[in-house]
Parts: sequence; structure tokens; C-alpha cells
Amino acid sequence: MVSRRSGPRCTLLLEVFPAETWPCDALKAHTAASAPEGDELVPFYKLTGWTMYSLVEPIEKVLGWKFEGLEHMTDLPEYRNGGLLVDLGVLSLCSGAIPASFFPNAELGIPKLPPSHPAIIEWRAMTVVELDRIADEIRKQLGLMCEQLSLAQVLESATWKGGRDITKQKRPATGGPPIDIERDGSFLSGHSSDLTLQRLG
Repeated sequence: MVSRRSGPRCTLLLEVFPAETWPCDALKAHTAASAPEGDELVPFYKLTGWTMYSLVEPIEKVLGWKFEGLEHMTDLPEYRNGGLLVDLGVLSLCSGAIPASFFPNAELGIPKLPPSHPAIIEWRAMTVVELDRIADEIRKQLGLMCEQLSLAQVLESATWKGGRDITKQKRPATGGPPIDIERDGSFLSGHSSDLTLQRLG
């Protein structure tokens, strides 16, 4: 579990939010002292979101059901979408943000970090923000509304596929992401309070 401040409200937050909600140090550094506790938490729910996206289309086609509010579904902060942003230079690690000990192979230059590391949390949070911007820009260029070009369509045909294709080009031997995430099933606490990512352009 992620270590967080103790107190009645914190206990409530832990009960309400599952493990895929993380404290973001970058937000914490800019949160006013008077802000409600929990303002620094960012929810991802990637697997839940992926499941929902996977179920909506067959349910609509097979059962004839119609879902409303699909335009409000969130992006998927996973390594294909996020990797696309790093590989294209939209996001980059700030110089010196990651100690050398997190680079298993210095020649490859790919850090391997626990999911609770501030850089991973910021990367995933910024992925959600940038994917919304990408979807809006694609719709603008095509003259379409949210109802005509859903976020799911953008993710499937553009960002996820693009992320998969570019990682094969840049890292054909592994096909892995530009920032690797440890997958040991545990949740560890990050301790850095420095901003670790920067948006370019």
C-alpha cells in the first residue's frame, strides 16, 4: 500500500479509493495549505476503463443498447499511450530527475521504476491530460464532435496503435516502453518531491 498521512479523512480516502489512486508529489508541491486533503491524489483505473471500453461496443451491437455519456470516459494511462508521448518528445524526463541506480542498462538509457515513483505517477497523469488534447485536436482537424469521434476510437486507432508502432521502430529488440515500470504486484512509496517530467512545446 502507499503510505499516506494518518487521520480520519485519510482513512476515509483509503477506503474510497483503491490502489490505482496515487499521491502526486508535483500536485502536492502546488497545493495550497488550505486545500482539502486528497487534492494531490490522482485516480487512474486503467484496467477498469479498458474493461468498460471493451464491453461497450459489443453490448451496443449485440444487444442494441445505447449508452449516454461515453464522451466523459477517461483516457487509458498505460505505456503504449504514454510511451508515444515520450517517444515523440511531447514529454521528457527532466535532467537528473532519475538516479543512475534506476537504469539497469546505461547504454539503453531506459529507467526502470516502481509504479509509485513520482516520475511514473506524473507520466501517467500527463498522459491522461495529453490524450484529451490529442483527441480534441483530431476532432478539430476533421470537423467532428465527440459523439462522432469517441475517445475510444482515438485511443484504439491513433495513440495506442501509434505507441505500439513507434516503440517497435525505436526498440525493435524488446518492443518495450521508453520508461519501464516494475511489475512485481506490489505498491511501494515514492519519496521525491521534485518535478520529474517536463512538457515540451
